[in-house]
Amino acid sequence: MLRVNRETDYAIGTIISLAEYSPNEIVPSARIREQMEVPKSLSLQIISRLVKPQIIHTYPGGNGGIQLAPAPSRISLLDVIKAMEGPLSLASYLDNNQECSLAPGCTVQRYWIGLQARIEEDLASINFQELLKNKLPTPSSDVQ
Repeated sequence: MLRVNRETDYAIGTIISLAEYSPNEIVPSARIREQMEVPKSLSLQIISRLVKPQIIHTYPGGNGGIQLAPAPSRISLLDVIKAMEGPLSLASYLDNNQECSLAPGCTVQRYWIGLQARIEEDLASINFQELLKNKLPTPSSDVQ
């Protein structure tokens, strides 16, 4: 089954939350963590994995926090998925450009390759500025 793991889902939510702030604002990571109800240890793991590919920057100290490194329009879903889960691979032999174990009689490999390429293209075309525009209001934001 193809499935985005829980940490990746939280990472996507973290980026969407950060995209709501002004570009130069450093946001306390505790604020994001509380908004999303993510345990501290998991939040720290997610932040660490998003720092390495320079999706977010971290600033230590009392006035520290996190902020998006590039603009939301320059961060794709594919970027975050790769940061959290590694390269997308629909079949184990596609990880290292190997041939299917059934080759040369494998009739499916070229379809897996094409499907994987299309999925990667679609994920790369969806950026966080677009996702932010389509964000539904939370129930608490409707209360007046």
